[in-house]
Amino acid sequence: MINNRPSAATEAVHSPFIATIPRVNLLPASVSESIAAGRIRRRFALGFLVILIAGVAVWLLQNGNILDAEARLASAQRDNVMLGAEVHDLAPVGQLYEQITSQEGFIREALASEVVASSILTDLESVGGTAIDFTNIAMTFTGVPDPAQASDPAASLNLCPDADPFGTDITIGCVSFTAQGKSRSDVSGFLERMAADPAFIGTYVTTTTITGTADGGPQLSFTGSTGISVQGLKTVLTQQQIDELLEAAVPTPSAPGTSEGNGTP
Repeated sequence: MINNRPSAATEAVHSPFIATIPRVNLLPASVSESIAAGRIRRRFALGFLVILIAGVAVWLLQNGNILDAEARLASAQRDNVMLGAEVHDLAPVGQLYEQITSQEGFIREALASEVVASSILTDLESVGGTAIDFTNIAMTFTGVPDPAQASDPAASLNLCPDADPFGTDITIGCVSFTAQGKSRSDVSGFLERMAADPAFIGTYVTTTTITGTADGGPQLSFTGSTGISVQGLKTVLTQQQIDELLEAAVPTPSAPGTSEGNGTP
């Protein structure tokens, strides 16, 4: 007889039985889907609400900064309008300052070209000494020459009569005189002393006449002229200014073998 009962080693192990209430889902599938869709919509609505709240919070935080910046901008605009009005009111002051500055420059230039006439007369009498007696002295002042504006730049340096027509001495005026001496040697000594004095340039005698004094003594009357150098200025020119005048009157010739202006051989 065959025994079909399983052995103890092959018996299946089952979990213990727990009594529960039976559950039966009688809802149709469309209702379940509608419920699931409702859950999803609520989640989206909640997320949108969170984003909206966060956006409003950020806007509120930034709005304070924006309002503060707008207030500063409005204040700056008001200040700008006020400053513009003040600038407009002070415009005449600026124009007056420019006029004063221009006049200062004019006065400075005028003082720089002012001739010390008393000093020139003193020097002339000192050079004449006891041997020469001046009876007439006439001075004319031409000022510092401007060769750049002259039709003859070289001649504009010295507008006084000069025994040397090729000289490049700079004069600011001329002196013509009539004087008497006892002899020609007195006149020669006077001319030598004038040539040694830097205040005078190109002194020479134009006419001489031998006469006699009231007591019968010898006398030589003569006329002459001399140029007044830049030493007679109240404000002496610098060496650089003198060099610029000479350069403007007598330009430095270009080097041999070059074409002036383009530098090509």
